[in-house]
Amino acid sequence: MSAIGDVENPLFNFQGISNYLENKSLDEKLLQLAEMTAKILSAENCSIMLFGNTESENSHMRVCASYGLLPSVAY
Repeated sequence: MSAIGDVENPLFNFQGISNYLENKSLDEKLLQLAEMTAKILSAENCSIMLFGNTESENSHMRVCASYGLLPSVAY
């Protein structure tokens, strides 16, 4: 494993992540990606947020996938 100093660089764990996500629906891929990202970064929770209506000037981000418990304000 590659390391910077004595700490493993978690970014190297993201290489090849697409191999795990090939044969799934978009929703399944996003959920799995949120879980894998949280685990790689040793985080208790993770959310993937995307913009809703991009054609509007008032577009808002929304939670599309999450791992772990999120506060209600995240939604």
